[in-house]
Amino acid sequence: RYVRFHPSNTCVGVAMVTGAVKLYDLKMMKLLQYYPCHDGSVNSLSFHPEGIYLITAGSDCTSKIMDLVEGRAILSLEGHKKAVTAVAFSNSGKNFATASADKNVFVWKTNLNENVWDNREGLIKESLSNDSVPIPRLETSAPQNFKDSEITEVYCAKDY
Repeated sequence: RYVRFHPSNTCVGVAMVTGAVKLYDLKMMKLLQYYPCHDGSVNSLSFHPEGIYLITAGSDCTSKIMDLVEGRAILSLEGHKKAVTAVAFSNSGKNFATASADKNVFVWKTNLNENVWDNREGLIKESLSNDSVPIPRLETSAPQNFKDSEITEVYCAKDY
């Protein structure tokens, strides 16, 4: 359903309609890991730039963060009302974005279980990071509403 290369280019992650992600070694041509993670299909996946985490987008309205070293889901993110259709880490890995068939895009800070930008409200929410520095508030003229059908790709171009 969806394929993404690991940052090391030694393996590839495959999103399955069965709700799992498979990680294949490209050199040995074999299955390295199997991660059952969603009730319903996995629609998208993205590797953290350091290669130790994987985020998934599920038809069950959640995104999961997988720890590739531990081989398990470490966080389940909720908030979308319909299937999560796309996910992406920023180039630095400090943020990631989720997009959904509910026509909303959320941007999350990687070290917090809280979204920092929500296009329904059109602002960055104030929250505290580990060093207690608040994230700045950014106001926009109007919330973004996606009038198209399902969002199929999302990219993080800037860290917040």
